[in-house]
Amino acid sequence: MFFIITAVALIIPYAAVQGSHPTLSQSGIEGLKNLSKKYNSKLNWNEDLAKKTYEWMTKKTPVKADVTYRGKKCIPKADDKEPATDMITSTFAESFEKEGMKIAALGVGSYGCSGFVDRRGKRKSCIYVGCLFSSLKDGRRFI
Repeated sequence: MFFIITAVALIIPYAAVQGSHPTLSQSGIEGLKNLSKKYNSKLNWNEDLAKKTYEWMTKKTPVKADVTYRGKKCIPKADDKEPATDMITSTFAESFEKEGMKIAALGVGSYGCSGFVDRRGKRKSCIYVGCLFSSLKDGRRFI
């Protein structure tokens, strides 16, 4: 009986952490905004798309968007701190550039970005970021 109680006591906190990922700080989100605006200054921030991006990343929810971006970078635990604007911009600039031409071609539109840091690894923490971009061409709008 003691073994069962101990096992349940250890499993419950682990299961609670499994699906919970706090979002990036505002500074980290600013880094993603800077990357997005670098390719298309006609985009407007959309909080609903930012929320959908988080769901898309954490719950694997299917999304409709003209352009999607997802990135991951793992860092040693010793360097683990809350990602700031410069860190996000420099870390994801190269992989973000692969979608740059698609983002630039959108013209007027909206976008939302989100991300989180998964600190559950023993030696590394991983930063996950993503953005959804929607064009307003032809009156279309995905949200």
